[in-house]
Amino acid sequence: MFKENAIIPTLTDAKASTSTKATVRPYCYNILTLSHAAEKTKIWFTVTDDQCSQRFPLHYLPENVRNQFTINGQPATYVYTHFDVIKDGIAVKLNLQDHPAIARAYYTKLIRDFLAPAADVVIPNFLNDTQFWFRDRSKIEEGFRIYKKYSLRVQTDKFTGNPELLISYDGISRVASKNLQMIENQPGFRQELTRKVIYSRRVYSYDKLPEEAKYNSSEVFPLLNRELIAFLDLQIPAKLNREKHKVFFDEMKWFYQSHLKSEEFLKLIPHHGKFKIVNDSDRYILNSTKTELVFGQGNTSQNIYEGFKEYGPYKLPSGSSINYFFIYDQNHPDGMKALQNSFINIYNKENRLKSFVKLSVIYRPELDIAFDGKADILQQISQRIRTMQLIPGQCYHAFFINQYTEWEHDLQNWKLYYKVKEELLLRNIPLQNIDQSKLGKNNISLYLPNLAVAMIGKLGGIPWKLERAGEDELIIGFGMSRSKKHKTAWMGSAFCFKNDGTFQQFDSFRAEETERLAAKVEEAVLKYSEANSEAKRIIIHFYRKLGRKALLPIEKMLQNLKVSIPVIIVSINKHRSNNLAVSFKENSSGFPLNGEYFRVANQQYLLYINDRDSYGDYKLSSMPMPLKINLWCNDETVIEDEDTVGKIFQQVHDFCFLYWRSVKHAKLPVTIAYPEMVAKILPWFEYKVLSGESEKSLWFL
Repeated sequence: MFKENAIIPTLTDAKASTSTKATVRPYCYNILTLSHAAEKTKIWFTVTDDQCSQRFPLHYLPENVRNQFTINGQPATYVYTHFDVIKDGIAVKLNLQDHPAIARAYYTKLIRDFLAPAADVVIPNFLNDTQFWFRDRSKIEEGFRIYKKYSLRVQTDKFTGNPELLISYDGISRVASKNLQMIENQPGFRQELTRKVIYSRRVYSYDKLPEEAKYNSSEVFPLLNRELIAFLDLQIPAKLNREKHKVFFDEMKWFYQSHLKSEEFLKLIPHHGKFKIVNDSDRYILNSTKTELVFGQGNTSQNIYEGFKEYGPYKLPSGSSINYFFIYDQNHPDGMKALQNSFINIYNKENRLKSFVKLSVIYRPELDIAFDGKADILQQISQRIRTMQLIPGQCYHAFFINQYTEWEHDLQNWKLYYKVKEELLLRNIPLQNIDQSKLGKNNISLYLPNLAVAMIGKLGGIPWKLERAGEDELIIGFGMSRSKKHKTAWMGSAFCFKNDGTFQQFDSFRAEETERLAAKVEEAVLKYSEANSEAKRIIIHFYRKLGRKALLPIEKMLQNLKVSIPVIIVSINKHRSNNLAVSFKENSSGFPLNGEYFRVANQQYLLYINDRDSYGDYKLSSMPMPLKINLWCNDETVIEDEDTVGKIFQQVHDFCFLYWRSVKHAKLPVTIAYPEMVAKILPWFEYKVLSGESEKSLWFL
């Protein structure tokens, strides 16, 4: 790992090698530095809770005033304040520097009161966090309104103890133009269509509306969700935001300029007018951000698409050919024909799939399952799958032309894909689900590389692998999927013995079964110990930060197994960072390099994975937000070593390039992405258990 102090290429020489003449690039966070008042602040407290006050433990107050707060002659446990004068309350003068928790709540109240009149909606999320919505009147949409959302969080710098204001842009929300009364009167309305609503400039859950709102449903407006959009037959323009990082900072700066820079605000919240600079000592970059991948016959490339297209898979599936067939509605055969035509070039009869997978890819029309969509579809398909005559040792692959999309309302129709997938899996036949509505377009051939990659992975081949040699370490990954339809959350697990992306086992279990978490780690450790005499470390990739409650069983299990090597838990927020990022001022995008990472607190980091390989104001295909990562280790000294941290993040970075579902790198390492896919599908299987080859194969791609 190379650590960047003041040795960074300048903007004028973007390709210049690192040198001592290079200038410091001024990175900053989306954090505004604040100052405490020079004099003590008078705040009124009471021991009576009026349901509108902030509560603080008594010991948060100075020791010399605590004896004034009693209940029946005994010291109170808590004191309350709403930061205004309280009748029969007690005024306490505080040096806010010495009372950060009270200071944060106090500043939050001042900010909320100041900005609330200007905002269209105000949401006090937490004690020190408030979200403000502003209607975007520049965009007039039929049937709904668009609101931009900005959050302010008062916090304390973990290193200096100084107050600061985190400013973030939280994207948009769409709100129906029709009020709740009008929507409820429409035929077919169901209560579950509406989850969140706006009333009196506040957001409420539909089932927790205040009594007053129920009498005034004409003033209640629902927030749109996928089901309500379909019910109202609204047309929402599909637009993928590939410049999230740039939009995030542009909107954040607009909010600052429009609302936080005025003299009135400065009188209330004195700030320096400057954003928090990233310390040079907290900036790093990976040793290697050019991920060299190995394809067919040992050929290498840094470009996934070009390497796969030219050299083919690193490892072919067993067998000399791949036999494929279609499952489709006989009443709507056009989708199947369009997909088949995309596989075969009608001009030169070239098999486009074979050009990628390198094996013979043979269409077996006798295996096609043409069902009648007007009858019991699952029964028809299941019966054909169970009686299908297959040749032992041959590879088979099915393509399901599915008329039901992921937005399907009817649960039985929505589950059809999962049921068909399970039936085929029992016969070791992988399935690719194809949305029938997308097959009428002319760009089907653009998806062929992705279909070919997934086909190779599902059939036991290896599309590509990392060139880097793996260290002696066990890598375990956990991902989670939460389904509103299933009304529960499931956790997926995976572990591998190498860091080239080849996996040994997959599984899934209910997320609340916390004891299974430690059991899975134990199982992986024991299996790894059988195959390897000595391991350098155990690394666990987890989809969120593990709390103490979840860590305790793992620590206890490791103690019982007498594991003396380092166990490192790398918690990677699956939704990326949505409120904290870094930017530099010299470039319009303000976007850090691929592989740059920043320490924002003790063992907390932001890691950037993207396509920017040099500084310069040039067009990027996408600008994603960084990964938010927390580290934990049973030996803290291990993760205090910068070289070790660099290797951990190098692995996270590289595992994003082993995503065998696309010729693009993934936004998360496959150690989290793959278990999440398993957790999304397995709960819908009848037996909810993996066995045999399905434990090891990538059937879920």
